[in-house]
Amino acid sequence: MDYLFWRKNGIIEPEQDMDPYPWIIWYIWKARNDKLFRGIYRDPLELVRYAESECQAWFDANEVPQPVIQENNTEEPQVLSLSNICLLDGSWRSAAHFSGCG
Repeated sequence: MDYLFWRKNGIIEPEQDMDPYPWIIWYIWKARNDKLFRGIYRDPLELVRYAESECQAWFDANEVPQPVIQENNTEEPQVLSLSNICLLDGSWRSAAHFSGCG
């Protein structure tokens, strides 16, 4: 346990460490509790595969996407001018006698 949780950090960078050991130990503990308290048997090979898939899913979900570097755009940005916008509104009811200009 000492190697798995502390000593290997001196060998492998913690950011690159994707060992599934903590997940395997956790799911072994959960399977033990299921066996003792609920009488549910878990297949050990299935348990390890599930723990590994959970480990991979966790690392995938916590992966930070690299920012996309866009090329320099040499085009002039479009400027929105309020003089080019038509500001009118109207009534949707035939009985209403009001309309307005904004």
